[in-house]
Amino acid sequence: NYTSDILVVDTINPEIKFSYDNTPDVQAAVLTVTEHNFNKDDLTIDVEAEDIKGNKIDVDLQTYLTGSAEWTSEGDVHTARISSEFADAIYSVKLNYIDLSTRKAEQVSSTFTVDHTKPEVSSWSVSYSTPVLGTIISNITFGYYNPDVTVTFTAYDQTSGVSYFTWDYARQDG
Repeated sequence: NYTSDILVVDTINPEIKFSYDNTPDVQAAVLTVTEHNFNKDDLTIDVEAEDIKGNKIDVDLQTYLTGSAEWTSEGDVHTARISSEFADAIYSVKLNYIDLSTRKAEQVSSTFTVDHTKPEVSSWSVSYSTPVLGTIISNITFGYYNPDVTVTFTAYDQTSGVSYFTWDYARQDG
């Protein structure tokens, strides 16, 4: 009795899908590879991560995805979810997959920002200024003219910058 080596005939290119969900409740990526003979070691991921100043941040998603990542499979569709493995950074990710028959998936690229850390309160400032002409007119009219006041808010975030401020105020008499 002789048993020959098993031959695999694969005529379909693998497919990669990647999405990053960035909402207040969820900050996670979903990676899906559609391939009949899936092997997570055939996946390559090139990650560039940096802060807002361009400082490099070390993130090794390749080792995670080919090592301890939990992959779920439904037929030929294989999915991994990535969340806590992301450090705060601005990401540029390129994903590739080459199957056993050397068929290549179309490369998938994605850029996104992960920022779990709020700006430090010590970096916040508020300043008020009144145009010089407004101040002069107010003095001449003994305070009957109320000049415009410019309020400037400043805050810094080391990962992604500040997108917006939400604020309110209580109007003072006069």
